[in-house]
Amino acid sequence: MLKMFHIMNEWRNFVKETDEYGQAQEEIEASHPEATATAHHYHRKQTRRSGSAFVEHPKAVAMIIKRFYENDPNVSKDEFKQMMSVALLHDTIEDAHKNLPDDLQRSKDKLDALLIQKKISQSSYDTRMDQIGEDARLRVIHDIAGFHGLNTLSDVQSLSHDEGISYNQYVSSISDDSILIRVKLSDMLHNSRDLSAPNTWSKEADSCNDSLRGWEKYRCALLSLIDIHGGKPGPIVDAHWNELKNAFNID
Repeated sequence: MLKMFHIMNEWRNFVKETDEYGQAQEEIEASHPEATATAHHYHRKQTRRSGSAFVEHPKAVAMIIKRFYENDPNVSKDEFKQMMSVALLHDTIEDAHKNLPDDLQRSKDKLDALLIQKKISQSSYDTRMDQIGEDARLRVIHDIAGFHGLNTLSDVQSLSHDEGISYNQYVSSISDDSILIRVKLSDMLHNSRDLSAPNTWSKEADSCNDSLRGWEKYRCALLSLIDIHGGKPGPIVDAHWNELKNAFNID
């Protein structure tokens, strides 16, 4: 557990250096300190398109979970605690290659130099970078299992989109799991704040296909859920669903 001690200490030092946290965020940090610290550690060098620290995203997803499900009579305390941990950690495995540990970063730097000097081919570089990314991912998996348990690891892995299937299939495949679908739709709701319908989009010409990205991709995933479930998935509360429909222009 020495590594978790260092991660927690890193998090405490970060909190001391900033005062950008509201009451809701402070409550999340106080009630889920290890998951918050782990999220911060694995996203510490990452930023969002807006330029904000990436770790603000999983914390915002956790706040959405807290807003809609903390007092839901259909959600047990244990289930709520699990949702909060998964929300805070949901991008850590998928984004592991974006924030390499020191030794893997040194390996990447050496490969970058060799490629620039044309001492290795682009194909060799890509193969080795894939391995570095996989090494980083395995380390995150190991730490989540050790720090947060196998159930949390399983849920976080399930929320990592397998590029071998379409986004619609991915979202639909987790829609019967109450924890996974609540976290995924909270993730989509927070992401909607940085997205908008393309200028060329209209309901009249609307169509779904696997090539869509951003706002249209999310909208199509929600429409797919409606087709499968005859409306909103059962675990999602009305207030959460209504905000999603408003965000993605669904009647």
